Amino acid sequence: MPKRTYQPRKRRRARVHGFRSR
Repeated sequence: MPKRTYQPRKRRRARVHGFRSR
C-alpha cells in the first residue's frame, strides 16, 4: 500500500500531461 500513496499522484499528473500534449 505504500506504493499507492505516492504512485497515483505522480502517475496521474504524467497521464494528464501526455494526453493534453497529444
